[in-house]
Amino acid sequence: MRRFDHQCVLDPAGLACHARAVTRAGQVRDNNRQEKDDRHRVDDRLSWVLGWDTRDRRAALEAARPALLGAVQEAKEELSRRQDRGSALQAQDRALSTLSHQFTDAARVDLAAAHEAQRAAAEHLAALRRDPEIAELEVRLQELKARLEELDAEVKIVPGEKTTTERSLQENRAALADLDVATVDLAQQAQDVLDRARTDAGAAPVSLSRVERWERDLRAKVEGQATSARLQRSQVEQALMKEIGSYANGWPARVVDVDTTSVAGRVDLLAIRDRLVADDLPRFERDFRDKLQSNAINEIAMFARKLDTDAGDITERIATINAALADIDYQPGTRIELAVEPTKDQQVRDFRGQLRAITTGMVGAGDGAYNEAKFLAVRELLDRFRGREGQVEEDQRWLRRVTDVRNWHTFAATERSRDEDSLVEHYSDSDGKSGGQKEKLAYTILAASLAYQYGLAEGDSRGFRFVMIDEAFGRGSEESTRYGLDLFGRLGLQLLVVTPLQKISTIEPYVQAVGYIGKTGTTSRLRSMTVEEYREMRAQRLSGLPSTLAAAVGAR
Repeated sequence: MRRFDHQCVLDPAGLACHARAVTRAGQVRDNNRQEKDDRHRVDDRLSWVLGWDTRDRRAALEAARPALLGAVQEAKEELSRRQDRGSALQAQDRALSTLSHQFTDAARVDLAAAHEAQRAAAEHLAALRRDPEIAELEVRLQELKARLEELDAEVKIVPGEKTTTERSLQENRAALADLDVATVDLAQQAQDVLDRARTDAGAAPVSLSRVERWERDLRAKVEGQATSARLQRSQVEQALMKEIGSYANGWPARVVDVDTTSVAGRVDLLAIRDRLVADDLPRFERDFRDKLQSNAINEIAMFARKLDTDAGDITERIATINAALADIDYQPGTRIELAVEPTKDQQVRDFRGQLRAITTGMVGAGDGAYNEAKFLAVRELLDRFRGREGQVEEDQRWLRRVTDVRNWHTFAATERSRDEDSLVEHYSDSDGKSGGQKEKLAYTILAASLAYQYGLAEGDSRGFRFVMIDEAFGRGSEESTRYGLDLFGRLGLQLLVVTPLQKISTIEPYVQAVGYIGKTGTTSRLRSMTVEEYREMRAQRLSGLPSTLAAAVGAR
């Protein structure tokens, strides 16, 4: 009764006599709005929603049900067919993808040669089957080939074994010769020690009464030399252990199986040294420099160029925004522009310095530009990108900060006079500014950030750049409101502004369409109209307007 209290009339002419009425053809009037829904026939009971009895509609629904079920089944069958077809096409796509990776050159796919080979193989097999003697010869040929391969393998092994045996024989002979020399040297050293001991102890006694004293003196000399030798050996062992520890700390992966807690590990360390000498690592220095240049440094150079390009894009977009701001008066006789300066953040500056140190001197550089120092700089940077042990979260925060090029700049606003282009005011923040200045500055920052986000290009007004602002311009002055609307229009933004009615007189010159919202109890209604229709209604009714107005604002 509340929602459908319409009067029934015979024709559209009868609608004019009632605020809410409906014709037999389905044309409906609801106050000033008229509509007619032609999506269904008026006598189609399937779409009826009112009536004293639902049996007719239920009967119509039951009658339509078989046809709808049949349509659903057909749709399912069609879906199944299409899914089967899709699966087949996916299988073909995978097969084609495999072929495209295996045969990148059409010349390699020689079908004619393959057919000829198959034909020749078939003829060969037929000939074998026709003549038993040929078949026997073929078997014999295969046996001879297998035997020949075994002999070839043995021939290749024998020279190697001979070379190994000869090398071992030569090494044994050299070791034997070294042992003979060492034996002679050891005997000579023993004799020299004995002679020095005798010399130090003085001449042998000529009488038995002095033998005991001579023996004590000689023993004291020898023990003193032994103590000195042990002290010297201890010093040498300490120096050796220090070197072993230094090597173990610098190359922990190489000493996993080496005893680094005693001098006994020197044997294994000497073996490692011998391998390094035998491997002749300096031969690979050229490859190291080439890989450092072609892989790590070039990749970092491209990464640095990408960051520089992104940072340059910020400057270019700010320049575009400044071109739009130049035509708007910030104050009478002044304009405002955004200023971009390099950041003073030490982390960002150090990071950019690292990139320059790594990539400087690459163009036309000789081999010396790609040395171990540059490799260590690359490794240090990549380790921090990856996250160092125990500092992963700190490094991740650092990485997000230094690679966000917005942090490479500091932004401010400068107010300049139009006649002399002199500095009037510099705004790095809003502290100490008046309410009007703060509001204008907020509108400038908001509009500039939206323009930057949309990537506006000067003179491009065809794009749809929608912005909705709730409770807009409610507390600001009329001057700052007009400044904000001029700024949004200049930057090519389309606004939907929700604002109280006290600002409508200021906003009206910028409005193209109005959404009038009225609320009664828990019910609210929206009525859309052009600004011209709104002005006509305002002239007729100057009171009773609700307290909220949604205005779609755009460049007029």
